[in-house]
Amino acid sequence: MRILHTADWHLGRTLEGRSRLAEQEAFIDELVEIVAKEQIDVVLMAGDVFDSVNPPAAAEQLFYESLARLSDKGRRPVAVISGNHDHPDRISAARPLLSDYNIFLFGRPQAEVCRIDVPSCGEAMMLAPLAYPSESRLAELLSSDHKETALRDRYDDRIRALFAAMAASFADETVNVVMSHLYVAGGHTSDSERPIEVGGAYTVAAASLPGATQYVALGHL
Repeated sequence: MRILHTADWHLGRTLEGRSRLAEQEAFIDELVEIVAKEQIDVVLMAGDVFDSVNPPAAAEQLFYESLARLSDKGRRPVAVISGNHDHPDRISAARPLLSDYNIFLFGRPQAEVCRIDVPSCGEAMMLAPLAYPSESRLAELLSSDHKETALRDRYDDRIRALFAAMAASFADETVNVVMSHLYVAGGHTSDSERPIEVGGAYTVAAASLPGATQYVALGHL
């Protein structure tokens, strides 16, 4: 199974007030070309599709056009999770329509694994798609104790538990993949990332990632 892992497109981002749509369109063209040339079986997009929770219409159009092209009319599975710049409901809004075309959208954190059959290689992927797990998106308070160490430990414990719950569905005969958008302790953020919720309390230890996975696809880093 040949997987292309991408993240942090930040569609709709501007440079000093000037549109970068032409550059973003060129990037999508290049990505589609790579996917075809390398005969990619599955595309994983690990968050930050957009640069803001309310992207311009042109950026949304480019996103949906990219999904259509990357999926090759449903012949190639594409999975997308939301990042810290995305509105989770905006990412998942089209899920009922696109799931019939092998396009899988995940806006909010969940504990369920998604099975993706990949016809081009005759294999199946068990994907653990943990969309950006902010405190609010996890729908729980980490702690009433505001000490950073206590917050970090509780956050890391919660993420570890979610990964463990999902990894329980992994099987020996499937390709088992974890995808998330988070900050792993000791990592470095991508050049496109602005310094919001980087490090500090909301970090995850590398040891908290499930050991039973063949590949971990992260965004934000």
